[in-house]
Amino acid sequence: MQGKLNRRDLLKATVGATVAASVLSPGQRIAKAFAQSASSGTYYWVAHVGPGDPYWAVVQRGVQAAGKALGVKAVFEGPSGYSPPKQADMVNAAISAKAAGIVTTSADPAVMKGPLQRAAQAGIPTIFSDTPPPKDFAAAFANGNPIAFVGVDVRIAAARASAKLVPLLPKGAEVVVVNHEPGNRVLEIKTGGYLEGIASLEPKVEKLVIGEETTKAVEIIRAYLQKNPNTKAIFTLGALGTHAAVKLLDEMKASNDKIRVVGSDIDDVTLDAIKRGRVVSAIDLQQLGFGFLPIALLYLYNTYALDPNDHIGAGGTVDAKNVDFITKLAKQGFR
Repeated sequence: MQGKLNRRDLLKATVGATVAASVLSPGQRIAKAFAQSASSGTYYWVAHVGPGDPYWAVVQRGVQAAGKALGVKAVFEGPSGYSPPKQADMVNAAISAKAAGIVTTSADPAVMKGPLQRAAQAGIPTIFSDTPPPKDFAAAFANGNPIAFVGVDVRIAAARASAKLVPLLPKGAEVVVVNHEPGNRVLEIKTGGYLEGIASLEPKVEKLVIGEETTKAVEIIRAYLQKNPNTKAIFTLGALGTHAAVKLLDEMKASNDKIRVVGSDIDDVTLDAIKRGRVVSAIDLQQLGFGFLPIALLYLYNTYALDPNDHIGAGGTVDAKNVDFITKLAKQGFR
């Protein structure tokens, strides 16, 4: 096998292509499939938020499970709070460490453009997960990286969850979407999905930035509801927002039918609130797979010359009908 290009050499040589592996002939693919060991080097999964967020803690478990199953070193990391610039710094550090592959998100595509170009120049394959990249991002901006996307169509997932409110709210209902990470593209997409799901109600919609600190978020929502007492529903964009909304409504001793809540992401607080009827439904993005699958795809790409395809699911919805089953999965760390 001496003299054959490995994946990294090939990616360097074809910077500017949409997918580096497309220039390999079938014979070259077979010949080099056993020439490179994917067990050498570390796979990095770099998010725009770290595992302190309940959502990302599940992604981290998926990364760890992939590393264990494949016998490779796989590391998950992210900043303590939402910060694409710090995320970019971590990606650059992974490049300097000669990563075997990098998984990351496109919460802020402009910030990630430079690091992904550097990864391509270094011959390091990357995959986007969780947050879908803008159309033609790889071809137009990042010299062939990322080579694939793994995630869920959050617009569809959000629309399915919010549609549960249609029979519960009046026409023209006042609703508010609370955002704990303003500027995050995936939350903007999710917001659009929520509104699509209740479009038949022709609702009056407001958007409210609440930040990532629960106590402050509670007070921001409280002040909003005092100024807007006819609010009929709160849509949250992540577990942090759900925590704040549930905490406030419990403090207010508001009846479940006075202000409805639809949430996103699964954790103990959200599941308990669904069981109590405080939350009507929540998006189940099944993000354990976001951690596991990209690492596996990079491993197959490096080891067997298998080009990855995009993997885009529709996610699920948790409500009173399936909350007990999802709770069992959550206790096992799968949600």
